[in-house]
Amino acid sequence: MKIHVRDHSELFFRRFRDLACNNHEPSDILDFWLNHYIKDTDLRLLDIIERSYKIHNMTLKDYPLQQVFPYFLEDTEKMKEGARNLRTILKDLENEIHELTGAEGDIHLIILVGAGTGAGHVTEFDGCPAILFGLENIARLGWHDRRHLKPLVYHELGHLIHHMKRRDAGLKLKYEKVWDNLYEEGVAQRFEQSFTGDDSWHMETDG
Repeated sequence: MKIHVRDHSELFFRRFRDLACNNHEPSDILDFWLNHYIKDTDLRLLDIIERSYKIHNMTLKDYPLQQVFPYFLEDTEKMKEGARNLRTILKDLENEIHELTGAEGDIHLIILVGAGTGAGHVTEFDGCPAILFGLENIARLGWHDRRHLKPLVYHELGHLIHHMKRRDAGLKLKYEKVWDNLYEEGVAQRFEQSFTGDDSWHMETDG
């Protein structure tokens, strides 16, 4: 098994700096994110994000335009700090991730500035299990420091392992009912708590 850590954040920060000096409208930021960032990282990431919204009958011009892109300027420094901390945490936990997942195939851990689909999002990438870490959500929630990010990483690993077990068993990877989602979150939360020794609920934004 090989763990691929893909950090696409530097491209965003480098190009966004020039835009931020001149354009502040959410529609301009959406255009930049779509045409000058995400399409130059990997179009498969854009497909994952768009499909996440399509499930809820939305597009990038709905929720993200109103509730995500308007905060990019305000949250840039938090996103940068989150990216630095995530890189360090994922490197420190690489051996542990190998042991916990026990996967024979590859795993992709992807750091990016997304469009509001989650601080962590378990999915499939290049035919392999993957976690997308969305810096835009991490910053908005105030989870950009190590104290919040390490529990988030364990939480998403719980989701990832659950996802892999269901896939290997030939079960559906997407739940259809509300209580199924509650069960899935409970499994991930318990996994997180067992490794952090903290019984609090990481989704409480006040920590």
